[in-house]
Formats: sequence, C-alpha cells, structure tokens
Amino acid sequence: MTIEPVRTRLRLPAAYGAPTDSPLLEWSIIVKRLQEAEHYWLTTADRNAVPISRPLDGIWLDGLFYFNGDPATRWRKNLSENPQVCLSLDDATNPVILDGSVSVRPLDAKDAEKVAKTTQEKYGWGSSEQFQSESCVFTPIQCLSWFGLFENATRFRFNG
Repeated sequence: MTIEPVRTRLRLPAAYGAPTDSPLLEWSIIVKRLQEAEHYWLTTADRNAVPISRPLDGIWLDGLFYFNGDPATRWRKNLSENPQVCLSLDDATNPVILDGSVSVRPLDAKDAEKVAKTTQEKYGWGSSEQFQSESCVFTPIQCLSWFGLFENATRFRFNG
C-alpha cells in the first residue's frame, strides 16, 4: 500500500525570508530519505502533555514507519497514554518532520515477514516472530520538509 499525500506550499512568516516561488518537493524524495535514514527521532507526550524525544531505529515501508522498544521505557508508556507523536530525521538543514499516531499491535505473519526482512537488510537484526509479537506502527497525518533556508518548503497531508 502506498499512500500519496496532498502537497501544498508551507506558509511561513515573512520574517523567515522563505522563497515563495520555489517548486514543491516530490513525495518520492521524502520517501527515499525516510527509507535511507539510519536513525530517527520520536517525540512523545504523556497524558499531561509533557514531551520527551528519543532516537530510535526503524524502517519506512509502504507508507508506514515500523519500530520497537521496551514497554518499560517512558516513551513507550507515553504511547499508551497518548498515541500522537512527532517523528523526524536528524538533519536540521534539510528536515523531514512527520506528525501522526502510533498503534502498538502484533503484525500478521505476512506483514511481520516483510518488516523483518527489511529490518534485517537495513540493520542486521529482526525476526518475523518479534514483529508478530508486538510492533509500533506510525501512521502519518502530515509531513513538513524543506531544504536549507526554507527552499522548497512543502506540507504533505494524508487523508484517512
């Protein structure tokens, strides 16, 4: 399943000096960056809206981001209290910032095998049993991205 978002120009305050005529980014560029990234930042918040950010490993596959972590960690506990998160790459010059939600659930055998294979190729670890047991699955609502000083500043919105 491939999710194609709606692209619009990201409107920024005039004081930022963002160009208003640069072309919008293509979603395929963002997908490639998400697939090739080694590490990601996940920001969660607890029920009192106290945020924390943590680096993590994961894979972008078929429009979703798959990852795992110990249920005893603060960020995992936050997911059970508040599934709304921010996921971003660690490149502040050319950012990719996604807002969305995370469901924690087992994957069916077919999806678990696909996620495990991709994780093995990328990191050298991961088994289908691991992902069938429990997986964190991020579904995007929107993505903001640009290059340098707001060149190609684009908002991608996902329906559904």
